Amino acid sequence: MLPILQQDMTLYSLVAIAHRWGGSSRGEQISHLLFGSPGAGLRHDFPSHLGEFSRRTESAYGQPDEIALKATVLPYFLRFRPPEVHAEALALMRGDTVEPLKFVLGLPAGPSGSSMPLCTCEDCIREDKDVHGFAYWHRQLQLPGTFVCANHGVPILKSSIRIDGRGRSTLFLPDDPEIVSTSTSVIADQQLPLLRQLSNLSVAALNSTLSGEYSPQILLATYQHGLSQHGLLTKGGQVRARDFVKWLSDKYHAIANLDPFNRIVDERHVEGMLRLVRKPRGNFHTVSHLLLIDALFGSWDSFTSVYAWEHQMELPLLQQEATDPKEVHTTCEYETLVIELARRYKNGEGSVTALSRVLGIDVSTAIRWLGKLGLMDVSRRPKVLTHEIRSEIIQSIKRGEPFRQISKTFSFSRATIDRICNEQPSLHEVWRAASHERARKTEREKFELLIKSNPKCSWAELRKTKNSGYSWLSRHDKEWLKSRLPAKTTRRGRQVTKRRPRVDWTLRDQECLSALKTLEATLRFEDWERLKPMVVLRKTKNLSFSPRLDRLPESRALVMQILEKAKVHRNK
Repeated sequence: MLPILQQDMTLYSLVAIAHRWGGSSRGEQISHLLFGSPGAGLRHDFPSHLGEFSRRTESAYGQPDEIALKATVLPYFLRFRPPEVHAEALALMRGDTVEPLKFVLGLPAGPSGSSMPLCTCEDCIREDKDVHGFAYWHRQLQLPGTFVCANHGVPILKSSIRIDGRGRSTLFLPDDPEIVSTSTSVIADQQLPLLRQLSNLSVAALNSTLSGEYSPQILLATYQHGLSQHGLLTKGGQVRARDFVKWLSDKYHAIANLDPFNRIVDERHVEGMLRLVRKPRGNFHTVSHLLLIDALFGSWDSFTSVYAWEHQMELPLLQQEATDPKEVHTTCEYETLVIELARRYKNGEGSVTALSRVLGIDVSTAIRWLGKLGLMDVSRRPKVLTHEIRSEIIQSIKRGEPFRQISKTFSFSRATIDRICNEQPSLHEVWRAASHERARKTEREKFELLIKSNPKCSWAELRKTKNSGYSWLSRHDKEWLKSRLPAKTTRRGRQVTKRRPRVDWTLRDQECLSALKTLEATLRFEDWERLKPMVVLRKTKNLSFSPRLDRLPESRALVMQILEKAKVHRNK
């Protein structure tokens, strides 16, 4: 029985779980059974024989290329590589050997090297066991440069069990004792915010594609747009090399001692990043790209939106972008459409949207045509989060402004504002305190205005008035509210109730006793009547009160005497 391939599970995890469930003694057996090779399934990074694995599992996990892209870390290393490298890498993983693959990807000479340790997260282990009943290796935790779990924000644990030569032929799971005993993680507090951000970018590079076909020229234009936003380009479009190197060193100084960043942004290697932002030469490790993306754009979404814009502007002018794939036009038809669009737009016969609808042209295509013809200013590059804008956003956060208002003011998404706030642990507390103070000031002003407008309002009327500030102040600022409430007034003319005179039980006892003596001479009991005190009292007439024998001692004694005589008479 084979397990289900869970979200973000590596193929190595699936083989290890199948090995545990099957009860085989050696990992080579399950690998040979599934892959047709005793060692193919034991690779935790780039397994081979995926074609044979797909055939033997009857494509239950997909075709070979699909398995490589969704159950291994390969997409992370292919993200900034040309299509021919993609095809070669997938062919190697489908085939009988992947020995050349790391050289194809350039890993041995890269900053992270060719060895990748097994990494896990204690929170992920607990969560997986609660949900699935077992723990498994997550793809996003196996990426070079990942020190923090993107899901839980905690440092990950790196094991040396397969790096030092041990366990090469063994299938491990994250909660195995061998893994736990060899796992370490040492991260300083000041490094965490940067490492969290880089982990999020690594996950995006693993799971998200570029917004358009990969092109070194488009990627360079995207990076230069980011440099321009940060003031790192001259008017002639050249990189301010010294400023760029210093800016990059300062930004990543806190993590420059960690591997693999120590081979990219420390003082001895940081100048090598200039090759990424100048004329494209050679290939760079994904970590280098992610460091530059973080520095220039701050998020994967911002980077891909600029990349998409640059890709759009590089498309041929006469390329059709019709919404219906069945629509095919000739070059002459395109030229006619361009001329007609330009004429109508120049004569002011309608907006770009209206003209595009009439002519059957995609709006973005029409804008690009008019921009290249010089008829309109096409300035639609997505906004980039520069240091100046970031500083202004932080000041707005410190003033306690609502996140929705900040997002609208600076034209950034709410997620971007949240990320900026979470980068500094104390910033959210500052915002919470400032936001509370802003709300208190607003509610106090509303309540002051209400009292000023209605000086004779009572407490009850103030409580019932909607949107008066009373409700919020009663929960959060009670002392100030009490100091501003009007004094309570007492009602005049209140009626004083008269006190009832005390009951004279002695007098009542004499009245009841007299009535009982009068009754005693004529008192008769029927056979069906019970001989109880209340029967005697009901036969007593003309009393001005309801008798209570416990408060009438003499009357009670006479009643008991009458009942005793009646009982004697009934027994005869």
